[in-house]
Amino acid sequence: MIREREYQQFLTLMLILQTIFDRDAVSEQKLDLYFEYLSDLSLTELKRGVDAIVSTRRHTSFPTVAEIREAALGLQGERVESAALDAWHRANLALITGPSTDDPVVNEAVRLAFGGWRGFGQSEPNNDFVKKRFIECYRTAASKRRETNTLVDGRSIVGMLSK
Repeated sequence: MIREREYQQFLTLMLILQTIFDRDAVSEQKLDLYFEYLSDLSLTELKRGVDAIVSTRRHTSFPTVAEIREAALGLQGERVESAALDAWHRANLALITGPSTDDPVVNEAVRLAFGGWRGFGQSEPNNDFVKKRFIECYRTAASKRRETNTLVDGRSIVGMLSK
């Protein structure tokens, strides 16, 4: 998790993105918002995301928070598919050991796809449609979880920086 004292390193990474993707200066307000919404990531994760964006992105506009987050967490392409398939197997295993899991994203995917564990238990686990539905809902639940997990100790970045 990025801390206040690491803010300068965060700004350096944003300067890299600005230099490459945005001809105009990025406003201080925009940087503060990006810091707030990315502060749950470590600097290592954030640097990995910036590196991935710099080396693969084709658009010339400044990357969005979501793009940086996805690149930082490696939640693109094969990794998303791998995580979703792993969650599918864990959910099926949970039906045998007890219809719940400690993973809130799996629980939410089961709720979204089947209305809950009872509905999931009544589905056919070897049915490709059922599996596909679960994976779609898992992706949605994981995305929502990332979006809502962005504040540092429930405080805004503006309050943190004014201290």
